[in-house]
Amino acid sequence: MTPLKLRVVSPEGYLNARQRPYGELVTQLPDGAIVETLETAATVRAKVGQHGEWLRVRLLDGREVYLAAWYLQLLSSDVALADSCPVWVHNPAAGCLNIRQAPSLSATRITQVLHEEELVALATEAEVRAKVGRPGEWLHVRLPDGREGYAAANYFSLVAPAAPDPALAPAEEDKITITAALYSLQRKNALTCNR
Repeated sequence: MTPLKLRVVSPEGYLNARQRPYGELVTQLPDGAIVETLETAATVRAKVGQHGEWLRVRLLDGREVYLAAWYLQLLSSDVALADSCPVWVHNPAAGCLNIRQAPSLSATRITQVLHEEELVALATEAEVRAKVGRPGEWLHVRLPDGREGYAAANYFSLVAPAAPDPALAPAEEDKITITAALYSLQRKNALTCNR
């Protein structure tokens, strides 16, 4: 079994490595550090990004430690295409959704994506189905530009939105340009008008 590699994603800029979960501090790893997991691929995929879960990893110097799984993400090269699933942003009230560096509301926002935008969830379909629509759950997602991040799973749908009737759409020159500078109500109204 080839061990999977994980990246530390910590809004604090470091992550504590411990002898056992919640145990004695061994060292601190900087944000962006790469570690090798000592657990099976299925276990890693089930735990990564989940609060309260811990993963046993090997550091570059050979020491084996435990890291908080909610501050780890799989490297893109280790996320097989089979372990991805299309999802659609479903947040009509705000018109957009924050994508963050880690599965936490306190994590740095990478960007915002618009309501009904298609993303790729980096997990098996079964794992995605278990999380979508549930408050408190997070999805590890890939953006159309290739960047990865995390978003609240309760703002996603597994069903593609219905295509609007093109006969009712305004002309391109009449559409409202949607930017992150718009307030949520403005974005919602712009999305509605543009459809």
